[in-house]
Order: sequence, then C-alpha cells, then structure tokens
Amino acid sequence: MKNLLFRPAVAAAFLAMAVVGAAPASAQELNLYTTREPGLITPLIEAFTKTTGIKVNSIFVKDGLPERLTAEGAKSPADVLMAVDFGNMTDLVE
Repeated sequence: MKNLLFRPAVAAAFLAMAVVGAAPASAQELNLYTTREPGLITPLIEAFTKTTGIKVNSIFVKDGLPERLTAEGAKSPADVLMAVDFGNMTDLVE
C-alpha cells in the first residue's frame, strides 16, 4: 500500500520537472493537453497541484490532438502536452 501512495508523488515530481521550462516561474496554473485516460492522469494532476500549488487545467483529447494543435497554431493555450506513448509524442513534434 505504501508503494501505491508513493507513485503519484514521484509522478508529480517528474511532471513538475517537465513543466519548469514550459510555464513562467510565477505561473499559478498551466494548461495540459493530454491523450491519457482521465481516470489514470487525474491522481497525477492532483498530486502535482498539491505538491506545487499550481492549478492544472486539463484538456483530455481522445483523438485529433495533432489537428487541434495545428489549428490553434502559435496561439495554442497549451503549456504541456502529454501523449500516451513516445510514438504519439513524436507525431506531435513532427
């Protein structure tokens, strides 16, 4: 049981490190676009907010994330992108 409680805290720390370059140091909230299932990512988001005090506005996108980002272009409000796997993230970069 102790191990299960530890995982969200570690994941939140990793998310915090990933976000450092994505949002201004004084940011009170950030916008996360994710293809992860809400039930799987919500504990991570809650742990991140508890650890950092930064509110996360989550946009769950099941399909069409690359198209959405292309349509939004440079005006996209997304601060952080989180895909299900590395292949999907590579597709987003390309």
